[in-house]
Amino acid sequence: MESPVVRNESIMSRVLKLTGAVAVGVLLYLYVLSFVLQTGWAGWAKVTGKADLCSWERIVRFEPDMERFAKIQDEARSSIEALPGIDRGLRRIAYHGKPFWIRHDSQPENSMAYLFAEHEWLIETNPSESVQPGDVVLDIGAHIGTFTAQALELGAAKVVAVEPDPGNMECLRRNFSADIAAGRVVLVEEAAWNKRETLTFHLGESSAWSSLMHDAGGGTLEVSARPLDEVVKELGLESVDYIKIDVEGAEAEVLEGAAEIFRAHRPTVMVDSHQGGTGWMRAPEILREAHPDYESVCGPCQLSEYERDHVVPHVMFYH
Repeated sequence: MESPVVRNESIMSRVLKLTGAVAVGVLLYLYVLSFVLQTGWAGWAKVTGKADLCSWERIVRFEPDMERFAKIQDEARSSIEALPGIDRGLRRIAYHGKPFWIRHDSQPENSMAYLFAEHEWLIETNPSESVQPGDVVLDIGAHIGTFTAQALELGAAKVVAVEPDPGNMECLRRNFSADIAAGRVVLVEEAAWNKRETLTFHLGESSAWSSLMHDAGGGTLEVSARPLDEVVKELGLESVDYIKIDVEGAEAEVLEGAAEIFRAHRPTVMVDSHQGGTGWMRAPEILREAHPDYESVCGPCQLSEYERDHVVPHVMFYH
């Protein structure tokens, strides 16, 4: 005859198993529900013409792509460490132990974590559109060099970092002093544009959001601008394999100033496409006018930051 103690332990065991099964079921239900709602909403946006530039492949992956980006950002925040010392309005952080100088008013736990995470995320989602070993890379809107650092880690032979903000340029000098000395990194303290011109540059409240196109919440300064075709010619680059463009709305002007590069070298081009304005939408027209064989590849898609009922690619790739 089964003792009361054994019977009670058996009942408790069943209760624990049932509780565990219910918990797993609830979590699975919530995950599936989130996936269905988010992906279904993105699909509806696609059907109704509010996600025209997103491929169906990216629409289907809308929810897991965004969930993965959020997780990588959380990991990036936990990997950032503030380092002591402020010098001429700059301070240092370490990301995975690697030191970076940033503007003192930058918020490393937010904007810096976003930028570090963004590049890792895009390699995961579009590995074949990433920088390849031996590439000569143009980093347009280089900021403090998060993309430049990643390109070097991926094996780039040379990175030309184009950045008009003098504060960010000083950060680049400090962050890549050894690479500059070795010729692996070349700095160009100008804005990329479609002609030689002096432009008003709007500084952002965060050093990552400054813009030639709109008020970014900070002050202004005058900067020199010229076409990338001139920069490449002046540097004597025999090849250009990859161009990253993140210029807060000035994408069309940057692309127009690089027509000779596209004709001669047909580099892979990554254009930031989740920002305001329509400049990035002109990329296919400008690129195919320079070289008719250019094809586009959609990066991961997200909710538009400016039209909240639209879904847009975070970046577009052209090769």
